[in-house]
Amino acid sequence: NPSVASVDDCARVLAAAEFEVVVVLGGGSTMDTAKSALCVAACGGSVRDYFGFDLFEKPPRAPLIGIPTTAGTGSEASRVTVVADETGKQALYSDYLQPKVALVDPLLHRDLPPVLTAITGLDALGHALECTASQKSNEIGDAVARVALAAGCPAYEQAVAGGAAEARYQMARCALLAGLLLSPINTGAGHALGYGIEKVSFERG
Repeated sequence: NPSVASVDDCARVLAAAEFEVVVVLGGGSTMDTAKSALCVAACGGSVRDYFGFDLFEKPPRAPLIGIPTTAGTGSEASRVTVVADETGKQALYSDYLQPKVALVDPLLHRDLPPVLTAITGLDALGHALECTASQKSNEIGDAVARVALAAGCPAYEQAVAGGAAEARYQMARCALLAGLLLSPINTGAGHALGYGIEKVSFERG
């Protein structure tokens, strides 16, 4: 996850620049850096001022186009970012964080190493699975989550093993669909436990 310092540094650069659109190419951390920094550049202060729900008072300075290079967080389609401070992961939620366009090309994922394929793929599958169990879930959300799982579960092992193009496509589809669910539904106990474990790890050094 991006650090507070990296997001704030990016925000300062964006605040001083002239541009009409931002294109971000990268994984979830890169995507979250750009999403957060654009909003901080518009609203001022530090990203740590906006940990929590709907604290940005202004829209980002320009629309964002997200091009993911992993099939994992679905950040290219969500209103969520995660930033790490000295205690661990911190989440930000805002409609202003959601990219205007997501361009998903599975061919960009074909050279992703097995370990990163496995870790990011589990994140995508976890998003979809947890959204089926959420109290916020509804018929539409549950249907989307099940389509995401139907795409990702059969493809996961093959993608990790080296990944034919079809497996990469299905994992990208899983990540995108699950990312769409993070705005209206969000994750549950699995991700919450991860936050807690990471905070304990930070405290113990």
